[in-house]
Amino acid sequence: MSDPKALAQRAIKAIDERRDALFALSRAIHAKPELAYEEREAAIRITEFLEGAGFAVERGYKNVETSYRGDAKGRGPGPTVAILQEYDALAEIGHACGHNLIAMIGVAASVGVRAVMDQLPGKLAAIGTPAEEGAHSRRRLRRRRRRDDDPPDLRTIARGPALARLESRDGRVPRQVGTRCVAT
Repeated sequence: MSDPKALAQRAIKAIDERRDALFALSRAIHAKPELAYEEREAAIRITEFLEGAGFAVERGYKNVETSYRGDAKGRGPGPTVAILQEYDALAEIGHACGHNLIAMIGVAASVGVRAVMDQLPGKLAAIGTPAEEGAHSRRRLRRRRRRDDDPPDLRTIARGPALARLESRDGRVPRQVGTRCVAT
């Protein structure tokens, strides 16, 4: 494996090269708020972005119309790590919870990690989780696991100082991710 600092610089460079497009993605999702399981335009925009970044995208992941999974393979066998993106809105108040930002941050993280997968073992899965406001699609998607390589979830959360939560299949992986860790 390459030097971790060099990998980090490559990942940051990949994100920086798409900076304007990432902001445009967030603004487009914000401009057209879509409620739970109706996030068709957001899902299309995000999956097209991921395809442009080299992900193999499956739309309608686990038979949830507005979900998706974008996969990128590493240099060999290893764990599958997921970075989740949320993109639904609330009735009457739109993206007051910032899911347009959570989507953008998740896509940016996915693009950054994708840029260094040639030096990492395993797989990366960028997974779209629609209907997070009340309908809890992540639970629905977990219940529908059908692949041996279905990953634990790495979810970015945008609140105050940026937080990230790392969850394992058993719900316990207290690790430092970003500025703070929230163990589940």
